[in-house]
Amino acid sequence: IICDVPCSGEGMFRKDQQSISEWSPQNVETCWKRQRNIIQQIWPCLKPSGILIYSTCTYNTLEDEENVKWIQDEMQAKVLDCEPDANWGITCNLLKGESFPCYHFFPHHTKGEGFFLARNMLNKAFQFQRTSRIGFKILTALISSQKRKPNPFMLFPKNTPPSWNTLKPFFIPYIMASNLPL
Repeated sequence: IICDVPCSGEGMFRKDQQSISEWSPQNVETCWKRQRNIIQQIWPCLKPSGILIYSTCTYNTLEDEENVKWIQDEMQAKVLDCEPDANWGITCNLLKGESFPCYHFFPHHTKGEGFFLARNMLNKAFQFQRTSRIGFKILTALISSQKRKPNPFMLFPKNTPPSWNTLKPFFIPYIMASNLPL
């Protein structure tokens, strides 16, 4: 899944003068929280060992490295290396005390505007469960001997007893389910 999240837009300052006037510390605060909410919403869509590409067009570590660290810690993700060519001028992790791989494309080092990305892999040993809030939360690790439980995105038509052997499930975000005639 490619997740180019809405951000404070620092990487657009040279290209879009309006992005400068919209920037503020409060906007950065709003953005990193919104980005985490988006990740919580889409993370359950990853298949086991699936990869999420997280990207922004901003420079600050709150929206970049700190969110990747949060994904790593809260979602039990493995952050994967891309091994970019050293000649490309890409700047790596700027978060003090952290060494997970992530990549800044600063306009004074690379062609283009500002850009950030990191590759995160879902740890297949973890399971998601719905919470009372919008979104999902990892609750427990599955023990390898346990049977796989249904995905929280899996919905069945009303009055249809689910049979894992015969029913063809369809997938839809839980938040949208109440709007459908199921």
